[in-house]
Amino acid sequence: MNPITYTTYLISTALLAALSQNPFIYIVSLVGALSAAAVWGHLSRARCAFCGATLFIMTAINPIVSHRGATPLFFVGDTPITLEAILYGASVATVTVACICWFYILSDRLSSDKLTYLLGRLSPRLSLLFSMSLRYVPMFLRHYKQVKNAQKTLGRYGDGSFFQKLRAEALVLDATVAWAIEKGIITSDSMRARGYGSGRRTSFAQYPFTKKDALFTALSLLLTVATALPMALGALDFDFYPTPSSLEMTSPGILCVTAYSVLCILPLVAAFVGFLRERRARRHTRMRTAARVKTVRHTEVKNEIS
Repeated sequence: MNPITYTTYLISTALLAALSQNPFIYIVSLVGALSAAAVWGHLSRARCAFCGATLFIMTAINPIVSHRGATPLFFVGDTPITLEAILYGASVATVTVACICWFYILSDRLSSDKLTYLLGRLSPRLSLLFSMSLRYVPMFLRHYKQVKNAQKTLGRYGDGSFFQKLRAEALVLDATVAWAIEKGIITSDSMRARGYGSGRRTSFAQYPFTKKDALFTALSLLLTVATALPMALGALDFDFYPTPSSLEMTSPGILCVTAYSVLCILPLVAAFVGFLRERRARRHTRMRTAARVKTVRHTEVKNEIS
């Protein structure tokens, strides 16, 4: 899939969920994010545990710090724990976890070369700067650990006081920063020697934009518009305080939720269509192979008879 396609899709789904004020959209977004992560292979136990812990903690914290609402469930001392605060905390936690999942997928799929492909034509210098920065951050941390381990081997840390350890850390950081500056100067000289910026810039794209990408992008934009317009007109406005609003929705609200639901399950639909096509191709391959074997056997029998 082309980077333009899934970047447009993932940003649209995350922004619509973040700008919405309806718990139905939050739930659909979370379910869609988890399903997309499962389809695209970005769902792990560690991430599920982190998302579950975030959901639980945010839901539990809000009724402790916020006591608004007209329906107190019980009291902790003189502090009321209201139903509206619990529902609002769960709602905010759901949309937060959903957006985290969407951007988890985007960060996994958007490598530095794909980022250069996306921003290269719009702003080549910014694209190059951003991709090089992403490369230098892990290099900086790796070199910092190497210098620190070398200093520990020389006994510079030891069992000294806090200020001695702080001075040792400052020396390690100073050496690492000096290395980073020197590395940047070497990279700059190398790029200048190779003629960077001396002529008209050309671009290389190894991600073709196919008909499938165009169809997926068009559907994503169409469903995004169909969701955003009723949302902007207030079809999905929902209030938790002082009492929760009614869950009944008008026709524009139902259209909005339906369009966003279809948008969130587009990866599932695409994966299912791909599975059906692959299954059909395998069946046709088996049929052609069987026909060829039958033809060869018929020819061999005919030759033996003759």
